Amino acid sequence: MLVLQLLEQAAAFYSKGVQLTEADTVKYKQYLRHKVSGMEDDIATPYMFLRHQYAFFLRACNWWFEVNGEYPKPFYVAMPVIREREPEYCELLLTVSAADSNEAKIAAARRLISKLFP
Repeated sequence: MLVLQLLEQAAAFYSKGVQLTEADTVKYKQYLRHKVSGMEDDIATPYMFLRHQYAFFLRACNWWFEVNGEYPKPFYVAMPVIREREPEYCELLLTVSAADSNEAKIAAARRLISKLFP
């Protein structure tokens, strides 16, 4: 019986979704800006650029769900959901992950921030 109660409580909690505060959104936006600055600073150092790029991509994907009141999903689930609900955001994520030039990745990252936090 205890297991059933725990499952019901977990389901009720999960169904409420993510509730971001204004402080959360400020913190998230600042973090993403920091990662873009890191990409700019390390544009000529591939392994450092990749470090910032990955951190940006991971959080821009996860936080899209949180901003929309949902819990993050694994990438193989997240990307199709984002593509269906916000195709431009998905394309920008793909540009950050796979564009030919680092400059294009940085430009896409800036656009993602402005879309996520208008």
